[in-house]
Amino acid sequence: MKPTELKSRFEQGENISSLLREAQGRSENTDEIIELTYDLQSGDYVKGMQENPEIAQRKWDYTAELTAIIKEFCPTPTSLFKGGTGECVTLVPILKQFNCAIEHVRGIDMCWSRLAYGQRWLAENGLDHVELAMGTLSAIPFIDNAFDAVVTSHSMEPNGGRETEILTELYRISGNYLFLAEPGYEIASEAGKARMDRLGYVKGLEQTARDLGFEVIDNRPLQTSMNPLNPTSVLVIKKPAALAPQPEYACPSSKLKLQRFDTCFYSNEYLCAYPIIEGIPCLRQSAAVISSKLPDISGKTS
Repeated sequence: MKPTELKSRFEQGENISSLLREAQGRSENTDEIIELTYDLQSGDYVKGMQENPEIAQRKWDYTAELTAIIKEFCPTPTSLFKGGTGECVTLVPILKQFNCAIEHVRGIDMCWSRLAYGQRWLAENGLDHVELAMGTLSAIPFIDNAFDAVVTSHSMEPNGGRETEILTELYRISGNYLFLAEPGYEIASEAGKARMDRLGYVKGLEQTARDLGFEVIDNRPLQTSMNPLNPTSVLVIKKPAALAPQPEYACPSSKLKLQRFDTCFYSNEYLCAYPIIEGIPCLRQSAAVISSKLPDISGKTS
């Protein structure tokens, strides 16, 4: 199905992820399905914050609860990672509600269009120090132990069936704490559970984390929900402290630090370049360009 046809059907109100899963005979969402679905929605989240006071207030209340949990365990993080940051409508209020300056703030999303809106929203809110990059939760483009606090907010949500894979990656880049605000399947109504099942949402995150040997120190529901059929539980995981001096971008395949050039990041191990578009590094495996001679030809780094 052509992207233009998908756009037309999205504008008619159809659920694109369900449409694509049915067309491909799948029960789970792939990265391609998730990317197409969310990219078509780009701009809607910021628009809602700008034009609908009720949505803006509910988002503020939701993030106030989440931020309070983060502060309870990690009151002065030196670095914070937001997975699946989208248009930054959750990241912005989290940062505004912190009573300390967080030196290194990074966010990734698989959709370039959402990040472009996110950059604009950050700037409008005076948060120009935040760095955004394209990346996936299954291959996060940062070195090991990169962040004091790793945060998600319904970012794992559409990845039902990939709980182990994504939890392992989030744990890898954490140097201290993980705060995963994700669908609370276990606390949802029967209608909510049916909806989550239909849309391919994650479930059983606490048990999966325990099965992986992670130290779960809390798992509590939020009182505020952006959708009553999709309640939120915050899973808090403590990792033995091994925090890197500062976050560094890494090749999503090798997990090793990337070399910065003027218009790209370069993997010396995979001999490939990841382009930078409008200031946003495209650090997805699918964006890699084989360019073994780039270091010899360019010589320009920054």
